[in-house]
Amino acid sequence: MKILDEIFNNLGLSQSYIFFGDDIELINKFSLEFAYRVIGSKTNIMDSIIFLGNNIKSITINDIRFIKSEVIKKSIYHKNKVVLISNSERMSVEAQNAILK
Repeated sequence: MKILDEIFNNLGLSQSYIFFGDDIELINKFSLEFAYRVIGSKTNIMDSIIFLGNNIKSITINDIRFIKSEVIKKSIYHKNKVVLISNSERMSVEAQNAILK
């Protein structure tokens, strides 16, 4: 994926990214490939990539609190952690506010 090569080789990483569009499968594939590159591996990802929002009706403030509690824990295998949130439009107002804080 050419755009990922440009981000990682020339631009450097930012704190957060938003990927959006109509093709959810393509966005999920792109996001996962991005996450693999951030952590530097496709193996031992269980404590380095956190998924949220794929198969739930709504994203609550408790979901965001859980993410925050997991992100502060040090990964056993990798230096970085990545949180992938799908269907962010399903976030409650409280969850939206919590993720901004």
